[in-house]
Amino acid sequence: VYRERGHVLFDQGPFIFRGKVEEEFGAVTLTITHLERLERMARKTATPS
Repeated sequence: VYRERGHVLFDQGPFIFRGKVEEEFGAVTLTITHLERLERMARKTATPS
């Protein structure tokens, strides 16, 4: 996934992400399944006036 979407991390943020947070033996892991810039998400959901 990093090879496919890693370039997004160096773009301007902030970001909206979806995923799963897991904890095992005190170690917390975040597995991101969707990552998108907030600005792009806002444009997609904006209602025309």
